[in-house]
Amino acid sequence: MELYPELSSAVLASLVHSLHKMCLLTYGCGLLKFQHLQAWEMVRLEYMEEGENVISAYRQKLVEYFTMQLSRDRVTWRSADELPWLFQQQGDKQKLRKCLLNLFVSQNLYKRGHFAELLSYWQLVGKDKSSMAAEYFDSLKEYEKSCEGEESMICLADLYETLGRFLKDLGLLSQAVAPLQRSLEIRETALDPDHPRVAQSLHQLAGVYVQWKKFGNAEQLYKQALEISENAYGAEHPRVARELDALATLYQKQNKYEQAEQLRKKSFKIRQKAARQKGSLCGFALLRQRALQLEELTLGKDTPDNARTLNELGVLYYLQNNLE
Repeated sequence: MELYPELSSAVLASLVHSLHKMCLLTYGCGLLKFQHLQAWEMVRLEYMEEGENVISAYRQKLVEYFTMQLSRDRVTWRSADELPWLFQQQGDKQKLRKCLLNLFVSQNLYKRGHFAELLSYWQLVGKDKSSMAAEYFDSLKEYEKSCEGEESMICLADLYETLGRFLKDLGLLSQAVAPLQRSLEIRETALDPDHPRVAQSLHQLAGVYVQWKKFGNAEQLYKQALEISENAYGAEHPRVARELDALATLYQKQNKYEQAEQLRKKSFKIRQKAARQKGSLCGFALLRQRALQLEELTLGKDTPDNARTLNELGVLYYLQNNLE
């Protein structure tokens, strides 16, 4: 609607509904798409007689729209997906590079598993892995100068962590250490040395050292992460199991099989107990949902009994970490 303000939502809804009924459009993953190639070809022949000129004009309009979204510090997954692709289609390498150096765009792409896509954009720009890493790090350092307050510093730590993980995936282990170390330092200062997010930083940094075969450094970091997780969540939390598994894998790589086996068993017991508890909660939730349906049918929606059941159901969902 922002692209075409003259088009009312009522007209758009009616149009989309009609096209969907005629099997021309389909809706999936938040996008309207042609249901088949023939529909796309029909639209192209009817409305795009001028060919590339019309397509280029539409793409430019989309570029302006998504660029405006970025200028509002509003990097959605749609903006992160569309804008680099549009610059790629236009062949504008300079704007593509600038877009990729928007740290929130790259973070959005990487965290949703678009690692190969992100790498292909950089290859199109003409940057090798090392120069790309240097540009990202310089961009982060520049962004850090504008960060003030706890919230912005936490956000900065997330960006450093994402960069470190990205470089680790590229095999640039020595270059991955610096951003992960900086993320750790920021979290220790902005939050607390015993905060769970600090444990996360320690875990990520340890992973680099494992891949680098610096097992002594990795063991120390994993043990710190384990201690923080136990203090924060308790000894029988899945996060604790994750650290135990990481340590077990580390010991296994060093042929310390007995130590690894002990940690594996401990981790397995924690996960088994967590799975049983989750299963019980899911069962209770299904029962309360059924009770709620029956109460609505027999008593109506706005009754004290119905309110009590809704409250109990909400508590169950909270215990399952199902906040939706």
